[in-house]
Amino acid sequence: MDKYLLARKTQIPNYYEIPLYILNQETGYVLYKPANKKIDKTQYTIDNYPNLYIHIDDKINATN
Repeated sequence: MDKYLLARKTQIPNYYEIPLYILNQETGYVLYKPANKKIDKTQYTIDNYPNLYIHIDDKINATN
């Protein structure tokens, strides 16, 4: 079972307390944004965010 879930792109700006990961085809999941750091919303529009993932253990925190 995969330990990472695709994050909803519409929710990405709200994932302040949740670390986000990106899938690297060679090395697997790599930290993209650490917890407690904001993503600059002006840097991306919702459609231009890369596919970002949350760890399955963070799913409960992400939905609150």
